[in-house]
Amino acid sequence: TIATPQHLVWGYNEAGRYDDTPQVIFYDQPDLRLTARREKAFDSVADLAVVTVDAPRSISTKKVYTASIKATPLNAEVWDIGRAGQWLVSPTPGYYKGSVDASPFVQVDGLPAVPGSSGGAVTLGSNLFGMVTGDIGRAGQLAWVLPAETILAELNEWGFETNIIAGPTYEPVPYGA
Repeated sequence: TIATPQHLVWGYNEAGRYDDTPQVIFYDQPDLRLTARREKAFDSVADLAVVTVDAPRSISTKKVYTASIKATPLNAEVWDIGRAGQWLVSPTPGYYKGSVDASPFVQVDGLPAVPGSSGGAVTLGSNLFGMVTGDIGRAGQLAWVLPAETILAELNEWGFETNIIAGPTYEPVPYGA
């Protein structure tokens, strides 16, 4: 089960315009492209959809804990791990700026969410903070991120198995620690 932005597999306003079998590329094996199945579960308000793939044995999934948005202080450092033509792990963090009024998204300032980076993981220390869904201006410096807690809740509601586990706290664990 792979959570991804709805606009990547369904289009923004044209349901069915995209291929029913999108290609999936994994960070660990960028030369491996797998054909996924586009599931009927999606939330256009949260820009969230699901694709499934039969992963080969060479791909292993690890349990990942969510970062608690409510417990995350403003200006906490978060990191983008995504793909915009090539794999990108930003050399600088973005900074959590809070919720976007009347939407399921949070804002992250300074995150290099350039076109093509939708669907990239955003991490807070060793926890999953959310998923990039779009750039909201300032030349890739202010991103909308769908919180991991929202993704987990939707996947559970839709009945999909996932390797995402609810994390109880804000844990600013640096990479490599």
